[in-house]
Amino acid sequence: MSPQAGMMLVKQVLPLIGGAIGRGVVKPVGCEDAKDLKAEGIAIAAAMLDAAEQKGKPVTPGNIAFYAIQSLRVGRRSGYAGNSDVMSAGARMAGHVIVTSMDEPRGTPSDDPEGEITLHDFLADPHEDAGAEAGRRIDWENAVSTMDSRMQGVVEGTAQGISNQEIAAQYGISAPRCCQVREAAAHKIAAAWGGNPVVDATQETAWAKHVRAYAQRRACRAERAGRMS
Repeated sequence: MSPQAGMMLVKQVLPLIGGAIGRGVVKPVGCEDAKDLKAEGIAIAAAMLDAAEQKGKPVTPGNIAFYAIQSLRVGRRSGYAGNSDVMSAGARMAGHVIVTSMDEPRGTPSDDPEGEITLHDFLADPHEDAGAEAGRRIDWENAVSTMDSRMQGVVEGTAQGISNQEIAAQYGISAPRCCQVREAAAHKIAAAWGGNPVVDATQETAWAKHVRAYAQRRACRAERAGRMS
């Protein structure tokens, strides 16, 4: 864009677009505000000016501002990819997309009168997050690195379900000594991880507990309804 076109954009086109937005000619969509619309409008106008200049077509500030405002009114934005783009304002204006809060209650009044079940509960992945799994593996490797080979073998054997007597026989120690080694390993793990690693590893996640409690309440309500009928 030439300096002359840039000056036209800033000095003449931008005030026209800002004035139209201030009068409510263009309505925000979703979380947009007047500043967002003004930024989008100037971006659209700049693209129009640049395209016209490259083609050698004469334009006026009023024409550029008018078509930029019309584009905003129908849902076009500077990164517009058509009404098939679920993130675009045009798709929402056309009714192709409905935005729903993840915290919005989704249960029926009879099953969930307090509105406790939300989209978070329906969409939550029951499997562990890959990042959490990788982090746990790194933590485990750091903890194991502080142990000698015998202690590592006792811990791994215990995790595999091998009996205390078999582990003791494998390393030539007594069963009570095997228990002592395992307790020492537990102290090393606790020192490396902090807190109570056994409790942290076995406790139920908050979201899973919430879904399980909701399912239990729903079953109880259905059972009571069956008795009353």
